[in-house]
Amino acid sequence: GSSAIEQDAYLRAADCYFMNKDFKQALKMYELVINNQFVSADYALYQKGIIAGALNKNVEKISLLQSLERQYPSSALVADAYLEMANTYLADENYQAAIAPLQKVINNARAAALAPQSYLKLGVVYFNLDRSDESLESFKKLVTGYPNTEESSDAIEYIRNIFIEKQKPDEFAAFMKQNGKSITYSEEDSLSFRSPMLRYEAKDWTGAR
Repeated sequence: GSSAIEQDAYLRAADCYFMNKDFKQALKMYELVINNQFVSADYALYQKGIIAGALNKNVEKISLLQSLERQYPSSALVADAYLEMANTYLADENYQAAIAPLQKVINNARAAALAPQSYLKLGVVYFNLDRSDESLESFKKLVTGYPNTEESSDAIEYIRNIFIEKQKPDEFAAFMKQNGKSITYSEEDSLSFRSPMLRYEAKDWTGAR
């Protein structure tokens, strides 16, 4: 029967305990918010998942975050929950498992602000799974769709490595120019040399030639 402002104050107090890493007290308060179905119960559930992760209970964390969409399908935190799931899988180097939640974020029309980091992480996931074509596709969507973001700049090194590994340094240079990214003549020259050297170092004499 408390007022909306009292409920909000209670939740903010829980956040203070969370920030001070008093997870036991924060968890107790978040659970009260959830059990009484306060307006921000979805946020409390999300925070409960984050606390589970902080306590190295990743299985519980994933389970809690997965339940958020089931219990609160219209919550604005659904995409954040999926991104946090992906981050957990990435930290455990479980790259295959990270694909589905990242694609959920990308396909969520309400999560446009999370798209750049999701495309970057998805590209990294495919890169680590040696699925270079899918990795390149994800990085390309990032660079062409969000050219001025920090994530776009972070993707360039991966894109460069993929093109060089594919023996296509000219295509990398063309891609960079098409997307307004600067590349010097000396860098083009260096990449053209580095590409066959990778084959040479791998003793792929025919490829190197």
